[in-house]
Amino acid sequence: MIPALLNGKLSREQENMEDILTSNVFGVLRYLPPSKGMIPLLKYTQDSTGNPTPFDDLPDDTSIDYFFWEPLHERRKENGERCEFCEPDVLLRLKKPDGTRLNVLVEAKLWSGKSSLPGGKDTPPKDQLAKEWDNLECLSERENATAYLVFLTADLKLPEDAILQSRNEFETKRPGRTFSCGWLSWRHVGEAFKGQNDLHLVDLVRVCKRLGLIFFSGISEIKLLPKILWRFQPIELAFNWNIDQPLEIDWRFTP
Repeated sequence: MIPALLNGKLSREQENMEDILTSNVFGVLRYLPPSKGMIPLLKYTQDSTGNPTPFDDLPDDTSIDYFFWEPLHERRKENGERCEFCEPDVLLRLKKPDGTRLNVLVEAKLWSGKSSLPGGKDTPPKDQLAKEWDNLECLSERENATAYLVFLTADLKLPEDAILQSRNEFETKRPGRTFSCGWLSWRHVGEAFKGQNDLHLVDLVRVCKRLGLIFFSGISEIKLLPKILWRFQPIELAFNWNIDQPLEIDWRFTP
């Protein structure tokens, strides 16, 4: 799919489909060692509250299992209530060398917003990020893992309002629980892998450039042209009105 995208063989609609981009990027990273692919990208994650993320000190020899569009419909232990069904884009199960586990759910958006917004006060969290975190927290408690949600968008900066909306619904409906969400931009893909020689990573950077998913990095240096020596030389025109031989004119006046 990546060669087709890079060579303009996909329609504009297909190029703008977030599922295709998610499959291309995370599908490639899945086949690379975590230390070369997923871990460097995750370290660009910015926590929505300004706190450190669980990726800041992630060891390079952490193992990662990938699950794409995994359906989740967990039940909360404290009251038996079902969480709202969700199907997040990518679920990453990380295992550190010391055996500790980290479940990371990635919800990817390209040019669209969240697919669902907060619901009524007597319902489980319905906002897309809130219900995904609700399920992830339950899943991670059952698997004895730390949970973390990553909102992946095309934004230039952290989408504070969208995340705050999700946080408010979750923490209102789940008193005493904390919503843990970070933000990552598609534009960070190019930042994380620029200058790499691995062909997989080179192609990922090219994909992001083709789709305009890059940060502004300033104007490139203008190269000076070599000095050209020239001058305007007017052409001097000289007319010679001298006639070597007289003209013989044969004419007559007719009244």
